[in-house]
Amino acid sequence: MKDKNENKRVRPSLLQQLYALRLRTQLAWVEWMEAKAARLSRKGQYLSLGLFIVVSAGFCTLMLFGGLGNILGITTKADAIRSVAAPRISSPKVAPDDSVLRERLAIFHHYWDSLSRNASGRKTRDSLVQARPGLLDSIRIGEQLIATQKHDSDEKK
Repeated sequence: MKDKNENKRVRPSLLQQLYALRLRTQLAWVEWMEAKAARLSRKGQYLSLGLFIVVSAGFCTLMLFGGLGNILGITTKADAIRSVAAPRISSPKVAPDDSVLRERLAIFHHYWDSLSRNASGRKTRDSLVQARPGLLDSIRIGEQLIATQKHDSDEKK
């Protein structure tokens, strides 16, 4: 029995094609350089190698002792480092009409009290407290915000 996928040609991916193109380009460069070097005499090859070494050493020395900026008159100035400004977060204020929040808090307290009435409710309440340790603190802070908002509005009147 013959496998259906046996005759299918797998098309190489783009990365594989780019890799193969790079290898072909390198091979063409090497062959071209070999042909050029084969035409040179031994003395010409030594002269080419010496010229390459002198140019490379000169360029490296130039880069070590100031770079091209000094020769071409290009100056670069590093900017001062700026620190990132922290975002300013204003404290959330309770709306003057906080009846919706009061109603939600009343519903939560009723639900919380109903959880305490039976064993399964107490397990649910304990798992909620364990999963959300700051829940009761958040409720208390919300109630305090409402109380201070009401107190402040009564003083202004």
